[in-house]
Amino acid sequence: MDEKEYCSNCGAVLVEGLRFCNECGFPIKGEQESAKPKPTIVLQEEQSTIELPPSELPEITLPKPAEGGKPRPPVQATQKVDETESERPISYSPTQPPRKSGTRTPMILGIVVVAAIICCLLGAGGYAASKFLASTPTPTVTDTPEPTLTFTPHPTNTPRPVPTRKPAPSPTAPLSVSNLTGRQELTSTRLFDDFSSDALGWDSGSYKDSEYGYENQMYFIYAKNVKWIVHVPVPVDFPINHLSSEIKLASDPANGYFGASCFYEAWDTNYALLISPNTSDGPYYMIEKVVNGEYTTLVDWTKFNAQGGVNNLAVDCQAGGIFLYVNGTQVGQYSPPDTLVPGAASIFVATWEDTPAEGFKVFFDDLEAYQQQQ
Repeated sequence: MDEKEYCSNCGAVLVEGLRFCNECGFPIKGEQESAKPKPTIVLQEEQSTIELPPSELPEITLPKPAEGGKPRPPVQATQKVDETESERPISYSPTQPPRKSGTRTPMILGIVVVAAIICCLLGAGGYAASKFLASTPTPTVTDTPEPTLTFTPHPTNTPRPVPTRKPAPSPTAPLSVSNLTGRQELTSTRLFDDFSSDALGWDSGSYKDSEYGYENQMYFIYAKNVKWIVHVPVPVDFPINHLSSEIKLASDPANGYFGASCFYEAWDTNYALLISPNTSDGPYYMIEKVVNGEYTTLVDWTKFNAQGGVNNLAVDCQAGGIFLYVNGTQVGQYSPPDTLVPGAASIFVATWEDTPAEGFKVFFDDLEAYQQQQ
């Protein structure tokens, strides 16, 4: 029996008549060893190229490597694992209506990311650009420094008990409230506040994620965190059928939404009327019901006309329905299946999930709340 010949380079069995190894392509020089050696396969990162004159090139097709051979192990790429974002309290945020793309920070960040990727693909120039971007310090917001305060997502002094459901009282003389200034007024059925002083007793507070109080003879609500909603109830004891206020935005309109609530029991139990002032084709409104933190959309985001922006907001909270007015014109309504009993009301400001670090701040002025007489 003829003994098999083996390649001196890789140890594979040689095919008779070939001038090159059928496994590794190594040229056969002289007689090969008759005894089978113990092959040692060395995996190399680089492969040499052997140039031969055309006269010595083999005229056969090399067979494929034998099955069962060990392939070269794949190169393991180093994968960067993003750091886990720290947990933080969040509250519900409705799906956003269409918004102006020119003012959105996420799109700006997206453009920066795409530009960085392109630079990286360009090689050395991209490397230099990425080094420059990495060394550029992140700008610090200095116009609205965040105070270091104890975290309180919803201050305990904000919710007010629901007024006793009873027939509306007859109009009376103004209540005895000292230190009223300007056009401030308070009776048993009506409140009017130009915020020329704090005599009517609106809540004030400054916390890590929210702030509200008096400023420049107006009342402001400031939501600092993302997906954050801050309710401030109207400080009266009578049921409210009507609530209206002048509106002034102190932040980028794209940063959040605001509104008023009817039948208010707490921040997580009320009927809320939301206004999104910054959209791609005009402002939008939405009406939703909140019961113990469970949100139900009654009227989804709907476009309305408001030339010059949203300057005045008014809501009528009737037993047979809820009506929304903007700049003196009715823009929406909801008729519930059951009769509603008028109660307390609130004003609120909230942020989106992608609201920038400066948050969203809204001023309220010339606010009126009253109980309609039957």
